Amino acid sequence: MLDYYAIPNVRKICHRAKQGDEDALLTVAEVIALQVGPNDIITPVPNRHGESGVMGVICEHVARMTGCAVWDKITGASRESQYASKKNGASLTTKDLAFTLNGEPPEAADRHFVIDTIKDTGTTLNAALALLPGAQSLVFAAVDKDVQLHAENVLRGRPHDDVSNLVSGLKSITQDGVAFSYVYQAVVNNPDVDGELTKQLNKQFPYTQHASLREGMQDGFVAAFNISRHKNPVSQPGLNALIAASGQLSQVMENHDAGFHFEEGGCWGFAAALYDRAESMGLSPQIVLDDEAVHCYVKIDGALIDHQGYRSDTEVTYSAIDRDALFDVAVQHGMSEQDLLSDMSWGKDIIDDAFEVAAGLLPEEPRNEDVINRPSLR
Repeated sequence: MLDYYAIPNVRKICHRAKQGDEDALLTVAEVIALQVGPNDIITPVPNRHGESGVMGVICEHVARMTGCAVWDKITGASRESQYASKKNGASLTTKDLAFTLNGEPPEAADRHFVIDTIKDTGTTLNAALALLPGAQSLVFAAVDKDVQLHAENVLRGRPHDDVSNLVSGLKSITQDGVAFSYVYQAVVNNPDVDGELTKQLNKQFPYTQHASLREGMQDGFVAAFNISRHKNPVSQPGLNALIAASGQLSQVMENHDAGFHFEEGGCWGFAAALYDRAESMGLSPQIVLDDEAVHCYVKIDGALIDHQGYRSDTEVTYSAIDRDALFDVAVQHGMSEQDLLSDMSWGKDIIDDAFEVAAGLLPEEPRNEDVINRPSLR
């Protein structure tokens, strides 16, 4: 699980997931899928309307990513949310939830998980678990300020660059959640200690069920959480998802038979589509023009992304422009407004497919009527 308060953007992702934002739902599913195997069964916790809602969508994503089975057979009463209840000075009870099984639970070949986005009081999770003896809870994020404070206390007073001292502090921790918070904070202070601390984590918690800790052990905390080596650290699951999708762009371009269309004339529409997608994910994109070629990129936290994927911002020289100025620049290079809009539409389809491929999903057969009917591409 992720720490709801300790990790930047986790709260934002949880809120967006509850609102049905597809990118947020995929991000939640990717983290949960780290701990699910093909022989497992997953069951979504009902929402305040008594149905699975977005949790059902998340479970379907996890099933496609892992091959596990979804058993969506718990329903409940329509009620106010736990947040609203607490705000009104009360707290929901198991009786308020009125969870009911609608069928005989299947026998899991391995494990049966009850899935939710956030664990706070634990009331809804525990009510669901009570109906499924032997099942385990599995959540995207947990509210546990004590974990963060525990990690801060162990880290306090240890020099940021004293690796042996930091490793010694890590060895004193017995809980994987505290270990995650400890290493995350230590690496934010000094990214160069990442390697040694990650190595110790592998020894100390080889079978952890803590999703973020597992991801950190696999990729290193700098890579897994995009911790910048410059100025302020950045931790953006959304950026990681965008970069993962950009790694699929070349192949998706071939699937769409785009050829070199987005290399020059089509680059403006693709950049606009990519900019809009990044902004919708809560990132801070910027459009930049290549100083040496007729081309443009979207820049995010030191990465330049175009139709071919991403590269370091040191590979080209560029100048930044406003999103609103992009249309003017495109027109100066001979693009009509109609062609630019159709390129944006096509670019959006390609970007959507790249996200699906990165999530292990099979995109639909490419077909963009605007582009197919465009005279310049017939």
